[in-house]
Amino acid sequence: MKPTRRLFALAAAAFLTPIVIGWIALAYLIANREKPVRWELPSRHPVGPQERNLAKRLEAKPAPDFSLQGTDGRTHTLRSLKQPVLLYFINKDCPCSIEAEPMFGRIDLAYRGKASVVGVLHGTLQDAKDWANANDTEHLILADPSGETVRAYGVPRSVYTAVLMDGKILKMYPGYSGDMLLEVTRLLAELAQTPWKRVDPDYAPKRMTSGCEFDFAPAKGEDKAPKRPSAQ
Repeated sequence: MKPTRRLFALAAAAFLTPIVIGWIALAYLIANREKPVRWELPSRHPVGPQERNLAKRLEAKPAPDFSLQGTDGRTHTLRSLKQPVLLYFINKDCPCSIEAEPMFGRIDLAYRGKASVVGVLHGTLQDAKDWANANDTEHLILADPSGETVRAYGVPRSVYTAVLMDGKILKMYPGYSGDMLLEVTRLLAELAQTPWKRVDPDYAPKRMTSGCEFDFAPAKGEDKAPKRPSAQ
């Protein structure tokens, strides 16, 4: 081999060798990298056929009106809220309500000014304010001390979620999940006649999960808590 060719070959080898080694190292790192962990909430109270049937029977029925005090210091009725309304129910002692709250906050941020996202908490106004502060909730929480509104809507557990429009229950979800989050945001966008905004569902459980049962204390003079209204 002539000296010129030999020098050219050595120069090419010196140039290409680090590149080849780099590509081999990169391929090794990619092949052996740790897969990212997808953090997902547990399905504490998996929703079964009975809960789904109950929620289905509540749909297309008139939405019970209410007059409840809110964390904004005002009294609200169903008619006073901007339509459509996403109404969800909170048990202040239920970890499921706490876990689901960030998702309702994201929906509120996505559709603020176009729809109302409102929580109904079974407890006093101070309970509602304390709960909202503890969970960094910016949207409206209504206090339902007697549980009358919770019972009127026929929901047995927290995290039940209703989409309301023009005084009707258009959709009732017996819990929440990633698929439900996508569906409810599309429905709100359609009803509000506004472009759909995707709310990241990765945080939600894959399987629909409900919350804890509401515990209605007996009213004065009663031996037991009032029965919930029939969904028939």
